[in-house]
Amino acid sequence: MSPALISAVLGVILIAMLLRAVFGFGDAMFAIPLLAALIGLERGAPVLALAGTAIALLLVRERPSAIETWTVARLLLGAVAGVPLGLYVLVALPPVWAHRGLAVLLLGFGAWRLLSPAGRIAPEPAVTAERAGAHAWIRDLGFGLVTGASSAAFDIAGPPLLAYAALRGWSSETLRINFQALFLPLGLVTIAGHGLAGLWTHEVLMLAAFALPMMLLGYGLGPRVRARIQARFGEHAGQRVLLAAILGLGVFELVTNL
Repeated sequence: MSPALISAVLGVILIAMLLRAVFGFGDAMFAIPLLAALIGLERGAPVLALAGTAIALLLVRERPSAIETWTVARLLLGAVAGVPLGLYVLVALPPVWAHRGLAVLLLGFGAWRLLSPAGRIAPEPAVTAERAGAHAWIRDLGFGLVTGASSAAFDIAGPPLLAYAALRGWSSETLRINFQALFLPLGLVTIAGHGLAGLWTHEVLMLAAFALPMMLLGYGLGPRVRARIQARFGEHAGQRVLLAAILGLGVFELVTNL
């Protein structure tokens, strides 16, 4: 692997970790299509999974009181069940099918966000284990299943979780913290799955070691960038830019894998 290619991969990782630190999501939706083009999904997904899990550990400590513990537990239960499905997609299916699936995921999420109503949904209260009815369990397990499969196959958990957050009417800060509470254990499960699938090669471990300083730099810059974006453009301006990038990357994946 040439120094130029390694530098390009690390540049993608840095921007991805900055996106995670600023918005709480978007890192994989940005990075996986680019890493797949640079080094392939079988190498890019494990590297990003390690960096993303490490930054989730740092971010979740910022406001632990905002975490809806039982909601996260139900989502995680569904996500763990979805990981084997995602690993099957990553390992057993032809790469072009996986790339097309990634394109559909990105474009589908982008279209959903464009067509969704502009008004916010009234926030639901946090639901304890005792108060959670069948509807809450089915909803959370279903979204968790799709999230786990998407995370294992593409290291992308954002689209189904953002749809879930919209249904719950979560604020940006509630979304950011609760996402990390889910991403952390899900990332650990995904990393273990990658290892069992034989994806932790010498090359992947080398790239992962190089990626950790990029993660720390992105984490350090995140609060400053988030504050400047919110002060100048409002709370949701950055998410509009991110949506445009997601749609562009989805088109790129689709066109290059026809």
